[in-house]
Amino acid sequence: MIKKITTIFLLLALCTSCAPAYRTYNNTNKAVNFKNKEEAVNYFSKKYNYNREKIYFINPDETGSFMEYLVSQNTSYFYGITVSDTLKINSPSLKADNSCSGVVSKVINSENIDYKTEPTKISTFDLKNVQNKAIDFKKGKSVIFIISTKLGNSISKTIKKLSTQVTELEDPETDYYLICIDYYNN
Repeated sequence: MIKKITTIFLLLALCTSCAPAYRTYNNTNKAVNFKNKEEAVNYFSKKYNYNREKIYFINPDETGSFMEYLVSQNTSYFYGITVSDTLKINSPSLKADNSCSGVVSKVINSENIDYKTEPTKISTFDLKNVQNKAIDFKKGKSVIFIISTKLGNSISKTIKKLSTQVTELEDPETDYYLICIDYYNN
């Protein structure tokens, strides 16, 4: 009898746990292998209304080193804001919590603040969109977001909101880019 009660209790606990419900509701950890870049762009532009031309991909030969670089930079969905091809903004609030949309929003909307900068290597990677166009890190500030099907609906909506803020700045020297880290076949 005790075994049956224990088994029922464990099954009930597993079925009512928040994690599976959250993953299902928020669509996190959903692995999608796209046939090609175009399929990935169609997915993200349809599902999250992302601008197609803003979605970039890492050269598959550099995926491992790019992912290692992102981890070394403590990147969540927000890489940072580059001010040139070799420098990015070094904000103490971003260092403390670069996954907080409020902190990211504050840095995006801060004008004429003299931030300290630090070196960045992101421009050394081969990042291109479906038109085979590379990101021009030399033209001004570049707000860089990381996108993936594994991030789920909540973070993807946050990225859309923050990228819209960049557009609403109406600053010709500030732009945003979405770097997709999902697998695709060449």
